[in-house]
Amino acid sequence: MVKRKAEYESFEKEQALGFLYQRILTKSIKNSTVDIVLLELEPDATRPMVTTEAFEYKYILAGNIKYIFDDQEIELSAGDSLLFDGRLSHTPRNIGKDKAIMLIIYFFEETRA
Repeated sequence: MVKRKAEYESFEKEQALGFLYQRILTKSIKNSTVDIVLLELEPDATRPMVTTEAFEYKYILAGNIKYIFDDQEIELSAGDSLLFDGRLSHTPRNIGKDKAIMLIIYFFEETRA
C-alpha cells in the first residue's frame, strides 16, 4: 500500500487553532510488537535483497528512494509512505544526490507457543 503526501486526510481535534493533523496511516494489526527506527541512506548505499519477519511501514522524511521488490519498483519522495509485508524480498536504494532519511515502523506479529 503506497500513500502519497497529497492523499493524507486532514482533520481537526480538540478545537485547537493552528494545529494541522494529517492521518498518515491507520491499520489494525493485532498481537504485534512495534519497533520504530530512523534509517539514513547515503547516495551510494547498497545491500542485497532481504526479508523481515514483520510488516514494515516506511515514511520518507527527506530525499528520494526507490523501493525494489522482486516484481516491482516504487519511487518515493519526502512525505510519501509505504506499507508492506517484510516477508517479501526487498531493498531500498537512494536515487538522489543527498542523504535520504526514512522513519521505519516494524510490526512484528506475536507468536504463541
